[in-house]
Amino acid sequence: MSVLLDKRQYSSVKWREGRIVLLALLGLLLGNPVVAWGDAQGSIDADPTATSGISSASGDSAVRSFRDAAELLYKSVQDGDKLESLRRMQQTERGFLALRLEGLTSVEGVQALSNSIAGLKRQIVSVSPDHQRWKTAAAEVRLAADALANPGEPMWHRYRAVVLDDLNSLDKALKSEGASSLRARSAFQALNNHYRLIRTAVLLSTEPFVAERADSAMAYASRVMSAAKADAKLTDNLIPALTNALEGVFPNKDEEPTVSVPASGPTWGWSAMIGSIVVAMLTWVGWRRYRSDMSTGVPALPKRGSRRDPADRWMK
Repeated sequence: MSVLLDKRQYSSVKWREGRIVLLALLGLLLGNPVVAWGDAQGSIDADPTATSGISSASGDSAVRSFRDAAELLYKSVQDGDKLESLRRMQQTERGFLALRLEGLTSVEGVQALSNSIAGLKRQIVSVSPDHQRWKTAAAEVRLAADALANPGEPMWHRYRAVVLDDLNSLDKALKSEGASSLRARSAFQALNNHYRLIRTAVLLSTEPFVAERADSAMAYASRVMSAAKADAKLTDNLIPALTNALEGVFPNKDEEPTVSVPASGPTWGWSAMIGSIVVAMLTWVGWRRYRSDMSTGVPALPKRGSRRDPADRWMK
C-alpha cells in the first residue's frame, strides 16, 4: 500500500517539476523568462512590466509639469514681474524635486540643472538683481526643462546657427583686428554667453564628455583672448578648436535615426528552432528515465527527509 502511495507521490512530484521546467522554457521562447518562471512557481507577484509602465507614465507627467512651470517662470521673468516670478520659482523648484531623473540623464546633468535653478533663485530673491542675468538664468532653466520634456527635438538645438554665427564673427575679427581688439573680445563674449545658455541642456541631453570637451575649448579660448599680447600661433588654431568642440555638442544633421530594438521576443523561426531542440532533449531524457524505471522497478525516492514505512516488508 505504501509502495503504491510512494509511486503516486513520486509521479506527482516529477509531473510538477516537469511542468515548471516546460513553462519556464516556454517563457524563454516568448522572450519573458522572469514572468514565465514566476507563473510556473505559482507566484502571485505582479508583472514587473506593469510596475515600470506606471512609473514611466508618472515620470513623464512630472517632467511635463516641470517644463510647464519653467515656461511660466520664464514668461514672468520676461514681464519683469518679481512677485509672480518668485511664486513661479517656488512651483518650478517643487517640480524639480518631484522629478525622477534616474535613467533620463547623467549625474553631471542633474548637478548642472540643480545649479541653474539655484542661480536663478538667487537672482530672483536678490535685493538688487541684475535683470540681464535674471533673464538669462530663466532662459537657461527653460531650455533645460524643455530638453527633458522633448529629448527628440529640444529647443536648444536651434542654437546651432547662433553658435556658428558667433564663430564666424570671431574668426573675422581675429583675422582683421587681432585677439586683443574690442571687436574680437565682444564676439567671443557673445559666443561664451550663448554656450553658457545651453550648457545645462547639453549636459541633460548628451554624454558628459561632450560638454567637458566644449568647456575645455572655451576655457582655452578665454585664456588666449584675455592675454595682454595674443600669440599669433595660438589664435590661428583657436577657431578650428572651438568649431570642432562646439559643433560636436549638436547632433549631426546627416545622422540616421537610431533604430530602436523592438520589445518583442525573438522571431518565430528562431523560437521554432529552439523549441525543436528543447522538445528533442526532453523526449530523450524521458525515454532514458522510462528505461531506468523499467529495469529497476520502483523509482528511487529522494533519500533526504524520506522515511521507510515498516509495513513495506509485508508487501514483499
